[in-house]
Amino acid sequence: MTFAEARRLIDKHELWRCKDADSYNVAADHLAREMAGEAADDWSDWAGGYRPVRAEQQVEVRLHNGEQYKDIAGEIRWSTRNERDVARYRVVPA
Repeated sequence: MTFAEARRLIDKHELWRCKDADSYNVAADHLAREMAGEAADDWSDWAGGYRPVRAEQQVEVRLHNGEQYKDIAGEIRWSTRNERDVARYRVVPA
């Protein structure tokens, strides 16, 4: 990747506008996924609250600490208090 390409991605995700570490981390995660060629729309950000899918639904989660795994949604701790909690998730097709 050239410097100009990297600069366009940084500008596109407006990393320079981030006012705190959390917003920077979200923007940087989007940038990293785009650079890796991942589809941005199959993962959903998780900001906390009630479990977003049925308990029996198979999902894949990414934790704030970077770990990633698949499990049944009812077995996952849907919290956002620390580094071992869910940051993003996606439904795994049956």
